[in-house]
Amino acid sequence: MSLFDDRERAFEAKWAHDEDTRLLLQAMANRRLAEWAARKAGLTGNKALKEIHRLTKLEYTANGPAAFRSEVIATSGCTEQEVSNKANEFLVQVEAETASEN
Repeated sequence: MSLFDDRERAFEAKWAHDEDTRLLLQAMANRRLAEWAARKAGLTGNKALKEIHRLTKLEYTANGPAAFRSEVIATSGCTEQEVSNKANEFLVQVEAETASEN
């Protein structure tokens, strides 16, 4: 093994770790956004949980983030800008909480 191979392998491992972390943080923020949308819609209890589950599953469909975002807008009754601002707020919160745990 050459030094170059070792450095390349280390770079790829760091990139994979960073990407996994980014996806996890985004999933956590999306969960909070789905919970917020359910509350805005006035849902509680089992109905809220079903809606949260339905929304978060959309992230893994063919349309992915676009489908998730449009359904959050529809569920919450908020504008695209309001949902975008809330999504950013939740992502910042999740990043801060995760950083403070480490």
